[in-house]
Amino acid sequence: MRPNWRYLQERHAERERDDTSFAASLYAFFAMIVRALDIVRVVGIFTFLTIAIWVYQSIEKLLRRSAKDSHQ
Repeated sequence: MRPNWRYLQERHAERERDDTSFAASLYAFFAMIVRALDIVRVVGIFTFLTIAIWVYQSIEKLLRRSAKDSHQ
């Protein structure tokens, strides 16, 4: 069975018209917010891990320095 190309073309044109509806605009707006929150989450996790590693290294350095001072 062959597809009815005219029907498919009309449906495509109909969908393009529907995309300008309020619901489509609202959906696109919420999708944009969700993407932004995803980006914020990833950046936040990266920042948290970077700070955690920096704090760990600082504490380790201080402990090493205090252990060295106590031996002398």
